[in-house]
Amino acid sequence: IDTFRGRHPGVRLGVRQASPHESVAALAAGRLDLALTVDLEPRPAEGVEVVPLFDDPVRLAVHRDHPVAAAAVIDLPGLAQETWIDVPRATSGGKVLARACAVAGFEPWIAYESDDYTVIQELVGVGLGLALLPDLALCPPHPDVVLRSLGPDGPRRHVQAATRAAAFRSPAAS
Repeated sequence: IDTFRGRHPGVRLGVRQASPHESVAALAAGRLDLALTVDLEPRPAEGVEVVPLFDDPVRLAVHRDHPVAAAAVIDLPGLAQETWIDVPRATSGGKVLARACAVAGFEPWIAYESDDYTVIQELVGVGLGLALLPDLALCPPHPDVVLRSLGPDGPRRHVQAATRAAAFRSPAAS
């Protein structure tokens, strides 16, 4: 934001939090020029383009006293009976846990939801369940939470920029 404002001082810039669905609707309606989002399909709506930016790996978050905290290898299918904490399905990244568990052959039992990763870490930190946390959400990690890698092929969020199609893009968005 600082770099953009320095290069384009005449452009008014604002930041709002919205779900992927709300962002796509606002882009399609011309109320928004750019959305940073996660896991959108390549063409979520007519007139909306999605540009992949990078992948954000997720790690398994467990309470420090959980047996898997010290395990040599994490076996996601072996965690099928655990209680899970997740972000709501409609939010950015809300499909990461479901996708990872589907690949592992089970549907997770999600007992707690929050759209705030700090809250999710707090819930894991008091031992209420396990979570998958994206690397971008881990500052600073909770002292009672152990973060475990799920390997190089582990789950990840796909971070993207969504914008209006080039023919409808504002000069500021371009």
